Amino acid sequence: MSPSNIVRLAAAAGLDLIGICDHNSAENLRYMHGAAVGTGVTVIPGMEVTTKEEVHLVALFPTLADAMTFQSTVYARLEGENDPDAFGMQIVANEFDEVLEFCDKLLIGATTLGIDDAVERIHRQGGLAIASHVDREGYGIIGQLGFIPPDLGLDAIEVSRRANEGVIAQLRGEY
Repeated sequence: MSPSNIVRLAAAAGLDLIGICDHNSAENLRYMHGAAVGTGVTVIPGMEVTTKEEVHLVALFPTLADAMTFQSTVYARLEGENDPDAFGMQIVANEFDEVLEFCDKLLIGATTLGIDDAVERIHRQGGLAIASHVDREGYGIIGQLGFIPPDLGLDAIEVSRRANEGVIAQLRGEY
């Protein structure tokens, strides 16, 4: 999962556009961009943020600067410190896959951002707010809240091919 390896594998698969979304962090994005230079692969900067309701949202941004500004918002609302023995090391690696530092934030945790606030802040940074894996019980908006608030302002939702009929019916408004 190193920057140059991700870009190399994307290029080998014939991909020319990839979105990179680490959990509650954008630390590696600038190095992903560096690894992609000259490869024909474009990196869309993003982040998967966990709201206080423990809902995952993918945020995709037009620029690296927008993603880094949103990271500041997330980091200011992310409590706890990582325990590498329990959760592993959270590595920041450059475009040459050299370890630069370790993030000490508890990236596995939820932020104190409510879902409405998170979507609004993503939009404020020019980003797209996408409800992640809505068809999974854990961390999907339907599994966590039981529904998708109609006025939430999501730009898209992520549904896998394994979505059950109940989720599909709810998404169609047939619930």
